[in-house]
Amino acid sequence: MKNIKFIIGIMALCWLPLSIYGQAGVTRDRSVNFLHGLNGRGTWNGFTTFFSNQEPRRMNINEMGFTSSDGFDVISAEARGQSILAPDAIAICQSMGGVIARRIDRVATTNSTPSYGGIITVGSPLDGAPVANSVSNGDVGRALGDANYALFRGPLASIGWANFSVQFFGNAFGASFLPEFLSGLTSLGNSPATLNDLKVGGTGIEFDKNAAPTNTPKISIWGNEDSPTHWNILDDSKPSGLNFLDAIGGIPTAADALGYAYLAIGITYTVIAAINWYNPYGWYSAYAAYQWYAGYDWIANDSERIYNNLIGSDMIVQQCYQYPTLIYTYPDECDDIPSRWRNCRPTVQTVMATACVQVHNNGISDAFIPAVSQRGDGSRSWKVGSQTVPTREAMHTNHKEELQPESPEMRAIFDEIFRAEPGSEINPVFQINRR
Repeated sequence: MKNIKFIIGIMALCWLPLSIYGQAGVTRDRSVNFLHGLNGRGTWNGFTTFFSNQEPRRMNINEMGFTSSDGFDVISAEARGQSILAPDAIAICQSMGGVIARRIDRVATTNSTPSYGGIITVGSPLDGAPVANSVSNGDVGRALGDANYALFRGPLASIGWANFSVQFFGNAFGASFLPEFLSGLTSLGNSPATLNDLKVGGTGIEFDKNAAPTNTPKISIWGNEDSPTHWNILDDSKPSGLNFLDAIGGIPTAADALGYAYLAIGITYTVIAAINWYNPYGWYSAYAAYQWYAGYDWIANDSERIYNNLIGSDMIVQQCYQYPTLIYTYPDECDDIPSRWRNCRPTVQTVMATACVQVHNNGISDAFIPAVSQRGDGSRSWKVGSQTVPTREAMHTNHKEELQPESPEMRAIFDEIFRAEPGSEINPVFQINRR
């Protein structure tokens, strides 16, 4: 009996390391494919370096570099050829990379060929990218023209040029003044096939989002940027030559300062116009004041509303408020018999009336893709069988910051996913321990 217990003990000691080795992600490296977004080769470099050095994870990193042209079929075929496909290999995908991974997974499941063991999307347009529609229908180009006009009409009016010159020269000079505004949007126009596939209602998005769900474990990380979303993402996209703005709080603070400058100049011209109301100089000063006020209004209000409309996160909601009003009730003595008019004493009652107006609200987005699309709310395919895909919200995070490992929100989310603790909704296939 003692010999039998001894043998069982030895077998248990031998089996323990083997069983630990067999648990995915515990003692062996996991193959992790990093799929980039549109024109985004190397955009995962920060995270891959972080997972290799600062917080080394047990992963074989495969950061790919595939084309962004010619539509989903061509892109997914190229990305699949560069992918490590296995039941315990996962894909981490940002922006368009997420819909490409979904296409690879759907085609693999249909054809019974190897796929990823799990997919993590980050800021991906799973229900389509409204900004692609805005590029396609010309709204982005018109928005850039409006921005140039709004910003230059005040300065050009101050040097005495007529309104037609303000518009002409504003548009001509604006391209150099705002080189990074709406950065990345116009590049979509260079690939009509990809543009059409990415659009809300586009061929590629509709085909994949309405397909049958697969059983591949999935997680969606979605960014939720603070207002003003456009200035925040522009700040993270600014060229190195503008880094000096960080000392004052970046582009959001600079935009506020510019807006107040426009407002101050407008007020100055208003005062001049009031003093010289009787001569042409005063009249032109009033015109110049209006141009500066228009620039201020664009910076402070219209620019974010226009931008959010371009990316599909501008929400028009009904806002109601109450106000007091008087209701007069006239007795019979107030009828059309003149002899009774002297006794006409109406009763006055104060009641609260309700008025409603439509206003623009900033919808939730990562300053590039609406939250509903990042989560795949309207996608039939973005499920695991019949189960809803787990989502994680990255607060105060825009489309650019989703790729920054120094972001505490992104680090916390990935740390939770890689732990894949028992009892959580995160599938164990995502477990990747530290070395």
